[in-house]
Amino acid sequence: MMLMKQILSFISNLLLISALYLFAGCASVSIEPQKLNENITSINENFTIKGKFKLSFKDSKETGYFTIEKYKSTVSMTLGKNYLLPEKDFFLDLRESFKLVEFLDTEKNQIRLPNVPVQSFLELFLGINNFNANNEELDINLEYEADFTHPSKVFISTKEFELIVLVKNIWKS
Repeated sequence: MMLMKQILSFISNLLLISALYLFAGCASVSIEPQKLNENITSINENFTIKGKFKLSFKDSKETGYFTIEKYKSTVSMTLGKNYLLPEKDFFLDLRESFKLVEFLDTEKNQIRLPNVPVQSFLELFLGINNFNANNEELDINLEYEADFTHPSKVFISTKEFELIVLVKNIWKS
């Protein structure tokens, strides 16, 4: 009888501890970064950008998503076509140039796309600088939503292609 009480007590304590672990895990505090709705005046700030892209050229279209994380002078960019396929990761310096051809599946398509300075590319998303003056072959347009200082869409095009980047959110890191 005494052994049965000890076993029942042990099982009830075990269930109680398991329930506490379960509730503590489900009741965690969200540490989601705050969406940016203020003007970043300097590329020197740390931030994260998430969004989608569509690259159209000739008779083809490439679509996907991206995440750009800027920390100090390092930029990491992740490009994905969909959530089932592997992603491409790039680690760049602000002083480098980014090859727009990276948005494509290069094995299938042989198209010439310009290289863009990483710093200028990021400044586009922040609405700080439009680098048309630096690159005459690119036509760049920015579209803004009401009450936001950063563009919601960035259009980069030439005679051969059009890249549309939808910026879903930008926040300070």
